[in-house]
Amino acid sequence: MKKLLVFIFIMIVLIGCVSPRQRHVERMNSWEGQHINSLINSEWGYPDQTTIAPSGNKLLIYNKRETVIKNHYVYDRTRPKNMKYVEVPYTDTETCKTFFEIDGSGKIINVNQRGSACR
Repeated sequence: MKKLLVFIFIMIVLIGCVSPRQRHVERMNSWEGQHINSLINSEWGYPDQTTIAPSGNKLLIYNKRETVIKNHYVYDRTRPKNMKYVEVPYTDTETCKTFFEIDGSGKIINVNQRGSACR
């Protein structure tokens, strides 16, 4: 009986472990079925671009760019007897392009993202 309770407890804990990436995907997919006006009236606002998909549906495109400071590690060769890694900061630009596909009635039917800043 005790082993069963431990097993059930472990399963509950594991089921509750959702990665941040998975939560983000679920949050983005929650837009499916919503009306385009809900999207525009939200924090998303008006899209950066609109175009027509091969299916004939409208695509709303949102572009995001962010400059981030990252570190990479290099050998400090100024001390040959005591060589070690040192952090060297650099800036990098990350982007995310988000596509919302809208059907003829104004409903969001698909959401897709591409880029390193999609989170």
